[in-house]
Amino acid sequence: MSTEVKCNRDSCPVSRQTMKIVSNCPTSESEWNEASQRKNCSAFASQCSKPDKFVYHCVINPFVDQLLEVCAYEKVIVFGYCTEYSKSGNIIQENYRTNCSNFTQNPCPTRYHSKEAYKYPGCYNLTKIPMVQNSFPISYEQSSVYMRTEHVTKVLEPYTEQSDEHMEDNNRGGKSVIGVIAVIAVIAIGKREFYVFRGEKYPKYDEIYIRIE
Repeated sequence: MSTEVKCNRDSCPVSRQTMKIVSNCPTSESEWNEASQRKNCSAFASQCSKPDKFVYHCVINPFVDQLLEVCAYEKVIVFGYCTEYSKSGNIIQENYRTNCSNFTQNPCPTRYHSKEAYKYPGCYNLTKIPMVQNSFPISYEQSSVYMRTEHVTKVLEPYTEQSDEHMEDNNRGGKSVIGVIAVIAVIAIGKREFYVFRGEKYPKYDEIYIRIE
């Protein structure tokens, strides 16, 4: 007697097994449906806790240098980012290194379904731009080879694991810096008031050196 183990999370464990690197992704609804039938994600859906959401995807990877076919839970993508599949997180999500709302052709809206990624082929084209890891930002105007397909603008930041964690550490770091600046401001004001209280002239230049690593 076999027992099915289902995971009650926002991802299905079997997704990783279905991932495949491909050279191209569908760019029309008919091509997407054809690829979906070929992938046959429904054959694996019974292993998921949300089988109705387990569908075909063809999206970029977190490094924006590969195209991936994968069966995974669909998701609503927001704020004009391209859709990615993160193997480490085993999830479909926004790629925070891209901004497809700036595309001159078929820009991404602020909200769309991940299973409609084919509507924004500019995201796929980003993976074809050479040396993306060393050029920030980069645009199609810099690559005449790909200008013939679509003009898009690519805004990237160096990839780290923080991308998959929705850059939470960066947010905490930003708050820490703000806290340091606030403390320094309070000290500076207090020092000025001290001079005023003593009736002394406040120095014209009072430099404070801060080293943040």
